[in-house]
Amino acid sequence: MARKVSKAGKGGGDALAQIEDIMTDLQEGTSGTEFKLSANPDQKTFNTFTREMKTELSKAYIKASTQIKSEVGDLLLDNMESPIWAWPRPTRRVSGGTVNSPRDIVDTQELQDRNSVKVSFNIKGFTMSIRNSAPYSGIVHYGGYVGGGGRGTYIPGRPFISLTLGIKPQGGAGSLSIPGSGVTVVDYKGILEAEVAAAIARAAATSAKGS
Repeated sequence: MARKVSKAGKGGGDALAQIEDIMTDLQEGTSGTEFKLSANPDQKTFNTFTREMKTELSKAYIKASTQIKSEVGDLLLDNMESPIWAWPRPTRRVSGGTVNSPRDIVDTQELQDRNSVKVSFNIKGFTMSIRNSAPYSGIVHYGGYVGGGGRGTYIPGRPFISLTLGIKPQGGAGSLSIPGSGVTVVDYKGILEAEVAAAIARAAATSAKGS
């Protein structure tokens, strides 16, 4: 089972628009981060700042990609291991013991061990793909019938990937087990904002030194 998600800025539909949003937040003081650049820099300072921003943004994308990948991987495991998932009946698990509701979605550990996260982040946009290669990952995530040619035991979906990404799961009433609370969602914007803010600050400092 694989899932892909793309994120873009609210202004122009690409990473440049997202950076503009972040810079606006920074200038308005709503991000909690500060940077300083002369309101009317001379041409040399401006050219230095522009050149440095290209270099620093490249670094910021790499760092943000690495952080988001790590954060998503960790949160997927946290949300799978949290006892927050409602279940309609007691179950005897393969690993031993009986569990009731709410419960985690951990049994043999295979589901947790089969997560794969890839992140691509550049000036044109942000793409992330998540794949879980466990043979039963699809029915765990989306739900469905086990046995009986579609008339066997119904397994409610537990959309751990969608919820971790902050995506509204698709499914009819009663077909999914959606925790009322306890799911931790990855903060894409916070991670990107912090890295872009640091990139802007480094570029501004370098241009100030050369002026």
